[in-house]
This record gives sequence, C-alpha cells and structure tokens, in this order.
Amino acid sequence: AASEDWPAKAEVSVTWSGEYSYTYDGNAHVPTVVNVTVGDSTVPAGEDATYFKYTYSGENNKWEWKNVSGTPTETGKYRMEFDNDDGVVETKYYTILKQATDYTVSYYKKTGEDWSTDTVNPVDAGDYKAVITFLKTEDNGESYVPDESHKTIEKEFKIMPKVVTVTAASAEFTYDGYAHSNDRYEVTGLVGSDAISAVVSGSITYPDESPVTNTLQSYIFISGNEENYTVTMRNGELTMTGGQRQITITAASGEWTYDGSAHSDKTVKVTSGELLTGDTLVATATGSVTNVSDTAQGNNIIDPGYRIMRGNRDVTANYTITAVDGTLTIKPAKAVVTITGHNYDVSYDSSMHSVSGYDVAISNPLYTESDFAFSGIAAVECAETGIYDMGLAADQFVNTNPNFDVTFNVTDGRLKVHPVPVEVTVRGNSASADYDGSEQSVSGYKVEISSPIYTESDFIFSGTALAKRTEPGTENMGLDASQFSNINSNFVDVTFVIAEDGKLTVNPVIEFINEDGTPLHSGAVAYGETPQYTGETPLKGDSDGHSYTFSGWSPEITEATENRTYTAVFTTENIDYTATFVDENGETVDTRTYTVETETLDEPAVPEKEGYEGKWSEYTIAAGDMEIIAQYTPIEYTATFIADGETVAEITYTVETESIDAPEVPAKDGFTGEWEEYELTPGGITVNAVYTENEPEPEPEGLCPLDNEDHGDSFFGRVLTFLHTLIWKAFRLLGLDVFFKVS
Repeated sequence: AASEDWPAKAEVSVTWSGEYSYTYDGNAHVPTVVNVTVGDSTVPAGEDATYFKYTYSGENNKWEWKNVSGTPTETGKYRMEFDNDDGVVETKYYTILKQATDYTVSYYKKTGEDWSTDTVNPVDAGDYKAVITFLKTEDNGESYVPDESHKTIEKEFKIMPKVVTVTAASAEFTYDGYAHSNDRYEVTGLVGSDAISAVVSGSITYPDESPVTNTLQSYIFISGNEENYTVTMRNGELTMTGGQRQITITAASGEWTYDGSAHSDKTVKVTSGELLTGDTLVATATGSVTNVSDTAQGNNIIDPGYRIMRGNRDVTANYTITAVDGTLTIKPAKAVVTITGHNYDVSYDSSMHSVSGYDVAISNPLYTESDFAFSGIAAVECAETGIYDMGLAADQFVNTNPNFDVTFNVTDGRLKVHPVPVEVTVRGNSASADYDGSEQSVSGYKVEISSPIYTESDFIFSGTALAKRTEPGTENMGLDASQFSNINSNFVDVTFVIAEDGKLTVNPVIEFINEDGTPLHSGAVAYGETPQYTGETPLKGDSDGHSYTFSGWSPEITEATENRTYTAVFTTENIDYTATFVDENGETVDTRTYTVETETLDEPAVPEKEGYEGKWSEYTIAAGDMEIIAQYTPIEYTATFIADGETVAEITYTVETESIDAPEVPAKDGFTGEWEEYELTPGGITVNAVYTENEPEPEPEGLCPLDNEDHGDSFFGRVLTFLHTLIWKAFRLLGLDVFFKVS
C-alpha cells in the first residue's frame, strides 16, 4: 500500500471496556483500554469484512499481507475489505497501536477542582480520570505522531465510598445490685484489614430504669482511610429484670448465764440465700430475758417493718423474704460452795480437846449462804492420841435458788492428837591437808537435837566415822541415817538427818616450769580450784633469727584434781633484718627487709657503669643485717681491622685498655696504606685501611748505558729500542736498576 493509503493523523479512536463507576473494595478499579486505533476501522451495518495484516514473511524475505480470521485485536497494520452499498469492494487501512510503545495510560485523582499532577493507583474512593498519551507509531519508516488535538484522550470514572454500619450492642441484665454496661459494638462493611474503634456508653442498675439507650458516642478509623467509607451509627438498648431472689432472715438466738440482768439481742441476719453486694438488711428483733423462767421457743420476735435497702433506695421488692424468730435462753449460773470443816491439831497431854464449825467459800458473788440449807452436826471431841472426823458430807447441803446450778465441795473437819516429834541433825567432821606423800585422816561427827529432853544416849551409831587418803582428792566418811537408831520408847517419831557427811580433802601440788625445765613456781592448790600463776612472765631469748613470746601453758590449765606440772609455751616470730644495697662508692642504692625464712631477695637493679657489667656481691640469707656491694667487670669489645672489605684482624679491648697493637696494613701495588684514625670506645669499633696512590718516579738520567743509544729508524733499530726498553723496565721492577746508575 502506498503511504497515502494510510489514515490521516487525526483519525484516532479508543475502545474501552468495563464500568465507569465502582464501589471501594480495597482493589484498584479502572476502565480497560481494549485497543487504540489510528484510522477508520468501522464496518457498515450488515456487512462482513475480510481482514489482512501487514506481516513480514521470513520464507519470502519480504513484507506482505496475510489474511486473519475474526476482528483484529492485536497491534499492527491492517487492511480490511467489504462490499459497499453499490456492491463495490471497498478497502480501508488502519493501525492498532501498541501500549507502552505507541501510547501510555495514566490515572489521576481529583481533589476539589484540581486533578493530581502525579499518577495514582485508583484504589481509594474519589473521582479519577484515565489519560491516554500518544508516543509514536511507525509508518513506512517515518515517525507517526497524532496532531495537537489528539496528544491525549481522557476518560473520567468514579470509585464510590462503601457503606459501613457501626451498631452499639443491646443487652438484658438481671438485677444484682451493680451497674451494668456493654461497651461492645459491631462493625459491618469494612474491607480487608481496615478497622474502626468505637466508644459506647450506657449503664443500668435498677429494673425500673429500663430501657436505657446504649449510645454509640463516637468512632475512629484505626486502620484504613475514612474517606473510603460512608459510616452509619446505630445505638443499642439496655434493659433489666427484677430477679426475685429468695432469702430467709432469722432473728438472733442467744444464751446467757443468769447474772440478775435483762438480756436481749436485736440482731437479724440473712441465713439462707444471700443479698446482692451493696444491698443491706434493715431489721430488728424485740425479745428480752432475765430469769431462767423467761426462756421460751421463738421469744425473740422480728419487728414486721424489716426491708432491704441499697443506699437510700428500698429494693425489698426484688426479694421474696421468709422471717424466722429467734430464741433467748437464760441458763442457771454455776456456783461452787466450798465447805471446809475446822481442824485442830494438838500434842498429846492427856486433856480433853474439841473442834466445831466450818468455813464457807462461794465462787459466784450472787449466791449467798441464805440460798442453801444444812442438815448435819459440825463438831467433834476426844482426849486420846489419834485423828477424829466431824463427819461433814455434801448431801447435808441443799440448794434452794432455781437460778443457780450449785456444787457443794465438802472437806471434813477433824481433831488430831499426836506425839511430840524429835529430829536429830548429824554433821560429820571435815578436814583438808596438802599432799606430802603420807596418809592423812579425819574422824568423828557432831549432832543437833530439836527436843531438849532427847539426848545422844537415846540413840546408837553402827557405822565408822573415819575418812583417810594419801593422793590428792576427796574421801567421804559415808555417814547414813540408817546407821543411827532410836532406843528410847518414849519417843515414837525420831528422825535422823545427815546434814553433812564428813570428808578429807588432800590438795594437789602444782608446779610451773619454763620451757627449758627451769622451775618458776611450785605449791599446793585447793582441790577443785583452778591454779593461777602469779610469778613473772616466762622469757625465752632470741635465737637463729627468731624471737619468742610467752603464749600460755602446756597442758592447758584446768581444775586442780591431781599433782601436775605446767610448762611455759612460746610463739615463734621471725626477726626482720635489713639488706642494704650500696654502689662502689658506698652510697645506698636501696634496702630490702627479710627474715631467716626468706628464700630470695627482690634485688634492685645494679647502677649502670659505662663499659662495665655490674652485679651484686655474693651473699647468704642468715640472721643479722647485711651490706651487699655492687661489683663491676669490664666488658670486652672488638676492634675489627678491614682492608678492601676483608677482615685483617680482630683485637679485643675494654674501657680500661689504653692502646692496642694494630696489625700491618696489607700492601697494595702503587699505593701507600695506613689505618684510619680511631679511638677505643665502648661498644666495639671498625678500623678501615686507607690507601693513597703513589706518585710515579722520574727515570734518572745516565742510569742505563743504552739511554743515549740511537738505534736508528730501521726495522732492526726499532726492535733493539723495544728490547732495550723492555729489559730496562724488568730491571727496575726487580730492583736491579741500581747497578746501572752512573754518577
């Protein structure tokens, strides 16, 4: 086709698909571009068109038209043929452009009256437009660009906000005395992870408040864009029913012991079921009792005006109440009446003696002697020795007051006539003696008698009142009451008491000695006492670098129960000595403290002395201070003599060396050699040979008899002249030229 067959630049059409109004759902929505066509691609109504695509044929190696089936949708250049109304085949040419190569599609959002300048992804609710911007197409190798009126083609569309409903919860409660609320809510219509947080307020406490609006106060989007939604707010409703709780209230029952006073208990409590927290029972019981005879079942009656209150609000209607009266009881008071018959004790004297009456003690002050009766006889008499009872008994005493429960404790009265008792107290003799190696002894006892008419002749002693001992310790006599016997029948109650057994104590001898066996103190110590050393503190002189301090005795001092020797014990301490480090001039460098137990000293550094190696004088760690002197030994250095890079000799020296014998400088033809100037310094030196080239000696005249010979210029003459010169130089080299010297 010729270029003029292609459509004009202004013939641009766009085929769209899809809707132009969407509802927000979190996804992007745009009208879809089916194709963008340059040229007229319409077919007259009722006609069928045949389509050909301009395609490159690799087989024929050229561009050619190929028939395509159906209506073309792919990008490319097309030719279509159809019969017009006149029956003539009509041909049209058009191009389907390629997106991204020939045109781009961009999307913009409207804010107020203005469109965004940057492209957007149409997801959120709002007004949008799709803009097709043309780039170029190829038209027979030439760039095809639409004219100014078709640089862009626009299509507007909308994304509508989605309807969301936020509904406050509704709830029904049963009365329990508490305020109830429900802050829940339901959100319907949100997309994806978008979320709303809402505030709900409403409260109901009593049934008569029903219904209460559960108000949706506010909401906020905690995720997502609020502009994508239209939000509808709906309130809920709170209601409450009464509940009719079943309870039983019971007046207090009480029990008191008779005390002569009136008693009551106005308490009324819930005994079955329970009040709601915050509700209180207001009720009073009216009964009262004083005597045992006032006791009766149900005598503590509840006042009929009882009610249930919550603060100032009467909530009795929310309860079904059963009232139960209580019982108040008076028990008899206990009283213990103690009857103690009178007693009388007398020593026998052959006279008639008697005793009568009793004492009364009552545990309860409300009970008196007028509240009981006595039916016995409280008296007895006799002259003979022995014990005689009155015969008092509990059944002779009877309670007459019903408000008391009485116990009678009876102790019978008696008369006792008894013989006179005698007590003999015996104390054995005791003595002590210091140990002297011989037997010691003690004997005898003393007595004390309670009755002046009883004497030592009225009893006998069958034991041995003697204790004897040699070694330190205590020896008892062994006195015992069974060794004494009454022999006087006039005394029938004689008691012998050993108040103190006789004993002999031998005191041990305690000796204190020094560690070397020297006696310090010796003497007897009372048996059982702890010895005390009162002499001067034991001493031990210093020796072998140690000092000694008295620290106690061996063995440890204990109670004196045997002869014993205690030896002084000393603690050992090391003596500190000083090691003084001095230089060769006697000046102190440093000091160290040590003892005989020290193995090595932390020596200070030896003072440096140039050219010398220093060390400390030998020493041995022993008792006593010591002085350690710095000692120095000259360091040997090397003087290396080098000629032309070769070592000629190595000679050692020290800082005390004044001079050394240098080796001969090696000979070198044509040169005069000598060693460079040097000084013997610490650290070693290198001495190099220095050579000076000799001046050539002038040949003296008349030294060679051939000097003035003219051999001519002939060949033979020149040979003779050469030989003469060669021989002469050989003579000079060998030192034979002196033989040719001519004066």
